[in-house]
Amino acid sequence: VLVTGGAGFIGSNLVDRLLTLGYKVRIFDNLYTGFIRNVPLENSNVEFFFGDILDRQALQEAIKGVDYVFHLAAMSKVVPSLKSPDMARFCLESNALGSWNVLEEARLAGRIKKVVYAASSTYYGNAPPPHKETMAGDFLTPYASSKFEGELQMHSFDQLFGVPTVSTRFFMVYGPRQPTTGAYAIVTGVFAKEAAEGKPLTIEGDGTHARDFIHVRDIVEGLILA
Repeated sequence: VLVTGGAGFIGSNLVDRLLTLGYKVRIFDNLYTGFIRNVPLENSNVEFFFGDILDRQALQEAIKGVDYVFHLAAMSKVVPSLKSPDMARFCLESNALGSWNVLEEARLAGRIKKVVYAASSTYYGNAPPPHKETMAGDFLTPYASSKFEGELQMHSFDQLFGVPTVSTRFFMVYGPRQPTTGAYAIVTGVFAKEAAEGKPLTIEGDGTHARDFIHVRDIVEGLILA
């Protein structure tokens, strides 16, 4: 099994679960937001490949002999994509072209049974709940549109080029190894850090905001079932 982004928050939790199920796991990560400390290098069933999904040669090496691909590598948050046109372009390249690269190398490998893609709830934008897979998208940010482009690539390769795929839209994920500072931290991580330091929790606005949260353990089980 290949996990792109396997040194990150969600990816490393997925790797841990796959190992307990008896799989041999390859981790492909550029450590842009992931950490080598999340990689269980002492486990003989783990291989780590340092590389970027924009580098097809590196991907080609990582995907050799693999049966399944979990594609989690991405520029993975909204805020960085809003900082400048250059960052918006980087987001598009990483999430759209990077996903195409993963799919094309999976096709060329000729043995991939399924590619499971980590899409995003940003697909829904400000649309009121309940949210359904079939409703039209509301793309408010470069990140949202780039992640949906990844979904479109998955659909195209599944329907046209013989690569079985599943796209899964994540909402706000929390749990072990979640970021607690910086642009990639969500409120649960910030609260956890403040609580651990004995500080009062920082409430933005009037405290009436609503958010959808899902534990990383449930995300991992959903990915495996996909």
